[in-house]
Formats: sequence, structure tokens, C-alpha cells
Amino acid sequence: MPPLAKPGPLTDRERFIFEATGYLVIPNALSPDEVEACMAASRRAHEPLGTGQWRQIGHLHESEPAIEALLDHPAVLPKIRALMGDYFIIQSTWCTLQPAKTKAGRYHQDGSGVYEFRRLAVPTPLVQLRVGYYLTDQSRPDMGNMVMVPGSHTTQTTLPKD
Repeated sequence: MPPLAKPGPLTDRERFIFEATGYLVIPNALSPDEVEACMAASRRAHEPLGTGQWRQIGHLHESEPAIEALLDHPAVLPKIRALMGDYFIIQSTWCTLQPAKTKAGRYHQDGSGVYEFRRLAVPTPLVQLRVGYYLTDQSRPDMGNMVMVPGSHTTQTTLPKD
């Protein structure tokens, strides 16, 4: 079962899928106009620095209204609140450029290192949640795609090096 969800409130089915896989995919969470506005903001931020390499720019929401609108977007915020409750903080925001065919960014597990959430309890509690808006075509391999390992959010096993 693909981890597909619809914009808006979290359904019982979506909660089940999230708890099993650790993530949801919300196709068309943004309108075409929102995607274009966010792409324009991203281009303004990244182009002066060059666009051929992986890069993250933080806090773009502070200068770009289209990016700021993503922080509490109605397609996603109800799901966050259902999963995290009403008392959560935004720890960081990034506008990431991942050019096709680049290897930077590599596979990693968020919350690792100093904050190994898997050591807190069994099963691993949900203490961190990442929201990503993917603005470009990700339908083919090596296009800068995000890779997820379903169920890895609760594993007690250390991430393999390879």
C-alpha cells in the first residue's frame, strides 16, 4: 500500500499508514500557482550562489512570502497537529537544491548522532517530524529524489554504513 494521503485532516487510514511506514506522500498538496511561486523564491535564493551543486539555505521563509505560507499550509498542518499535538516547535527550515545525478546529501537517518531517538523507548516515540515540499519532477531515478526506508522510524537497529 503506497503511503498516499490527501490534503487536510489526518484520517484513521492515514494514521495507520504513517505509523507503519513513518511517512506520508500528499500528491498535489500545493496548487500549481503555489508551486510556481515557491520555485521562483527558490531560484532567487539559489541562483546567485550557482545551481550545479547540492545546497541548503535556511530561514528562507523570513524573506519569501511563498515559502512562509508553507509553514502552516492547510494541506499539511492538520496532519502535523494530529500527529504531534498542538504544542510543537519549528526547529529549522531549509530550501534544499538537489541537482539531478548528484550524490550529496546521501542517505542518513534524522535524529541520529547525539539525539538517537531509538534509544528513548521501545517503540521509538514520535519526537521529531519533517515536512518536505518537493517542487520538481521526482518520477525518475537520480532526479534529486528523497529516499525513504519504510518502518525505519521505529527500528532499534543502527543505520547500516553501506
